[in-house]
Amino acid sequence: MARLFVIATDNLMPASERDEDDTATLFWNADDGFGTLSTATFFTEFEAKIYDLPIADDQPIWVELPTLS
Repeated sequence: MARLFVIATDNLMPASERDEDDTATLFWNADDGFGTLSTATFFTEFEAKIYDLPIADDQPIWVELPTLS
């Protein structure tokens, strides 16, 4: 089964200033920037190796998604 990855970063906005729908972790969407996991761009292992991480206030990292059985 193919391994899938997303780009993630911490939401630096204090919890007291976040809306109810905002999460502590943000995920990269190639069209819209950082947002929720449900809108994230998913990358194969090969794509992750050649894709440049976006520049953000907090250094983004690659996160491997769990495989579904």
